Amino acid sequence: SKSKSMAAAKKEAADRAAAVRQAQDEAQMLSDFIRLTDYMAVSACYVLVVETAERFLEGLYHPRQKNGVWLTSVDFGPGQMSFSPSLDYFHSAIGAMLEGMVTTVHAVPRLLYMRQFKPYFTMGRVEGPDISKIVRQSVRFERVQREADECLADDFERATQYSQIFEEYRVIHIFGAHWNFDAYAEKQATADVSETFAAFKNDTGQLNRWNRELDRMKLFGPERNLLIDSKTLKNALMPVTTGALDKCRGLLLTVARDRATNSLQEYTTKMRDLSEQPRSLRDFSDHCEIVNLVKEEAAELDERAGQVIEMYELLDQLDVKIPASDSVKKDNLKETRETFADKIAEAEEAVKSKMAGFASNLDKSINMLNEELMSILGSLHSGDYVDPEQDPKEVLDKLAGVSETLAQLGEKGEMYKQMQETFKVPAAEFTQLRDTLAVCEAKIEAWQRLDGWNELHDGWKSADFKTLEMEDIANEVAVLHKDVHKMVNKAAKGGQTDPVVDKLKDSVEEFKEALPVLQDLGNKSMQERHWNKVFNRLNQPFFPDQIFTMEQLLRYDVLSHADFIGETSATASGEYGLEQLLTKIRRSWADTAFVTINNRDATDVWILGGVDEIIVNLEDSQVSLQTILASRFVGGIRAEVEEWEKKLGLLSEILDEWLAFQRSWMYLENIFSAEDIQKQLPAEASKFIKIDKFFKDRMRKCNESPNVIGQVTVPKLLETFLDANKQLDEIQKSLEDYLETKRGSFARFYFLSNDELLEILSQTRDPHAVQPHLMKCFDALKKLTFGDGDDANQMKALNSAEGEVVPFHKPPLAEGAVEHWLMGMQTAMVSTLYTVSKACLEALSTMDKKQWYFAFPAAPVIMIGCIEWTLGVEDALAKLRDGSDKGALLQYNKDWISSIQGMVELVRTQLTPLQRGILAAKLVIDVHARDTVDAMCAMGISWANDFEWQRQLRYYWEEEADDCVIRQTNTRFLYGYEYLGNSMRLVITPLTDKCYMTLTGALHLGMGGAPAGPAGTGKTETTKDLAK
Repeated sequence: SKSKSMAAAKKEAADRAAAVRQAQDEAQMLSDFIRLTDYMAVSACYVLVVETAERFLEGLYHPRQKNGVWLTSVDFGPGQMSFSPSLDYFHSAIGAMLEGMVTTVHAVPRLLYMRQFKPYFTMGRVEGPDISKIVRQSVRFERVQREADECLADDFERATQYSQIFEEYRVIHIFGAHWNFDAYAEKQATADVSETFAAFKNDTGQLNRWNRELDRMKLFGPERNLLIDSKTLKNALMPVTTGALDKCRGLLLTVARDRATNSLQEYTTKMRDLSEQPRSLRDFSDHCEIVNLVKEEAAELDERAGQVIEMYELLDQLDVKIPASDSVKKDNLKETRETFADKIAEAEEAVKSKMAGFASNLDKSINMLNEELMSILGSLHSGDYVDPEQDPKEVLDKLAGVSETLAQLGEKGEMYKQMQETFKVPAAEFTQLRDTLAVCEAKIEAWQRLDGWNELHDGWKSADFKTLEMEDIANEVAVLHKDVHKMVNKAAKGGQTDPVVDKLKDSVEEFKEALPVLQDLGNKSMQERHWNKVFNRLNQPFFPDQIFTMEQLLRYDVLSHADFIGETSATASGEYGLEQLLTKIRRSWADTAFVTINNRDATDVWILGGVDEIIVNLEDSQVSLQTILASRFVGGIRAEVEEWEKKLGLLSEILDEWLAFQRSWMYLENIFSAEDIQKQLPAEASKFIKIDKFFKDRMRKCNESPNVIGQVTVPKLLETFLDANKQLDEIQKSLEDYLETKRGSFARFYFLSNDELLEILSQTRDPHAVQPHLMKCFDALKKLTFGDGDDANQMKALNSAEGEVVPFHKPPLAEGAVEHWLMGMQTAMVSTLYTVSKACLEALSTMDKKQWYFAFPAAPVIMIGCIEWTLGVEDALAKLRDGSDKGALLQYNKDWISSIQGMVELVRTQLTPLQRGILAAKLVIDVHARDTVDAMCAMGISWANDFEWQRQLRYYWEEEADDCVIRQTNTRFLYGYEYLGNSMRLVITPLTDKCYMTLTGALHLGMGGAPAGPAGTGKTETTKDLAK
């Protein structure tokens, strides 16, 4: 090193320093290298996953296997074919596979996160790209996922279309799910042989066809990626058909065996019946019927046996092994079936050979039956059966025996007629039996009618006559009379007469002739007085509650007095109707009561409630009483009817007076309950107290006993109410005179109703009671401000509805009579507004306008503003008149418009509602003033006495009067200083000016005026604005 020159050493040191710097720079770049390497690994993994997925998708679109990639089985789903595995399963599996690829590359170790490289990263936690997120968010990877699902969905759509070829086998699937062999077997066991055979033939044929169709079923079918397996479906359906076919075979053998046994038993039974040998007429007839019946059933029996044999043949076709015992039964059935026709022929031949003898015996029996009937018929036309004097009950007992005998003979006749039909000989008519039965029934009916009539007739005659219902008796007699006539006519048509029927007819007609009189006597309206008249006419004694019978009345010869009895009965009916009507009136008023209610909140003071129902009942009852009095049957109850008429007339008068009294009392009671009114009207109050005591006592009794009739029948009640109403009228007149006196003292009380004025007068010690009514007396005055403490009765200020407050210049006191202190308040109001107006006029020339507008109440500001305008216009006209200033009026109008503009600008600032109201009202008037001057300038007006100026409403402050004066044309009025508040003003139009001019002219002449015109055009408001 010593031999080295300084230059070499220096160069070596420089090289070494450069190498160190390079090493340091490279060391700093190592972290970037590691990061770059990691990124390259991530990129390779990404490419690997995406390209693998795309190759998988390509394989789905173009599979190498011709028979598909995956196997899926087809089955019957609800409504359509289903697959296993399903499309959802494949979607999930492929999605899981693709997700597994992402998970796999995500698990590859990362250089950035290896421990040995951690020292090269000194900036805290190292963050690298997330391979799983990059892949999942890749457009290519998302396309693979989407198109893979779509490809599989398309494959399954094709598979679904292919699977439609299996829909024809669904019927087998449904059959297997719902077929109930037990129910099928039970049905075939109870069905007809023909139905059973047809069912077995059709069902087994169908099952065989299904087996053949299943054998031809296609087992596999490829659809791109899918191989559709239908072998599983076939294996599931085959047991359905084969099992059902085996069960049907076994069932068919059982049914054929049972039906063969039944057919053999039927053949055996019928062949035994055919071989019978009858000996009596009845047995021979029964045997003939059996032979005919067997002959009729032979074809059906033969058909059933043939179908049983066909069942066995069907079993042979189905390859069912038939047991030897069944083969024997089948052979026996064939043999018996073939010989059965010969047995029927033999039986018919035997019947034919014996028919003549048995037919002769049948004719003899019929002749004996007819002879017996002739004997019975003869007995019914003689003896007791035609003697009407016999006891009906005994004769009916005998007829019952005859009827029973005829019933037995009738059964025998029916038997003979059936035998004739069986023997195929002409049937006998048995007219003798029919005639005898008809005669017997007619006899029974006649004797029953006679027996029933006797019981009714005797019962009516012996019963208490007053208890009989004659209307019901008349109806029964009418029905019986009609039936008896039918019986007589029926006997006449047969050319015979029946003494029993004739007697019944005579008895009924005799009673029917007496029935009208008996009905009159049976009138339920007949009273004791009517019966007394009847018995007097019959010359028979009568006493109250007497009991008598129909037989007695007939014995008294009531039929000879039919007219008198009819008239008496009619009178009784008329009187009864009137009595019922009167009873209804009595009952209605017995239940009618006054409705009482508490007067206001007083629990011990009562007044009448609604009386509408009482008035309606009263009117109805009075009409009913007039109807009763107008009837000719009123004689027996006239006194009572007249008494009720007086009661109801009294009720009508008392009710009118009572209600009139109650109305007046309720009005006055509220007035005289105030102590102030009692002090001011002591005489009337004393009189009212007495009347009040009477009414409260009367109403208390009415509440305790509210019956209407009981209340109005109190002695001298009407006179008491008349006198009380007279006194109330006097009190009311005195009250109205008193109110008129008060109104005379303070005229503004005319603006108040009586009730409002009385409310004020009843509280004279409370000045505040006047407050609610102030706006009716003073249009703009809502309330008065009173002082506190010792100054409680001192009125401090006027208050308008808009909230304006005007303090009194000299506060008045609310003491003494209300009309007096109100008059004092009115005087103070005028004085205060006069003082304020004068101050407002003086301030006009010294105060800034913007302050002046709000320094005084609204009315003085508007009034002084009108004075200002009037003086300004007349000053300008004077200059025009003397020629000193030809543009004076035009210049004044410009100044006035400038003033209006100043108010408009002021309105746009922040103002209180009261300030804005003052400016709004003044602007309305000032705008009209501007328009007026404009018109005068246009017309060239230059003299104050010109009509165009004189017709305007002009305000002046006259020095001599020291007051505001209003002029228009030749009229002159002093300003009234009524408090107007801060109210709005109407826009003034040319029509308004004409109305003002007309009304002021009328007032100047001591007259009045009222604008006329359509409703809603402003007539009233225009008049009110003129008053302001």
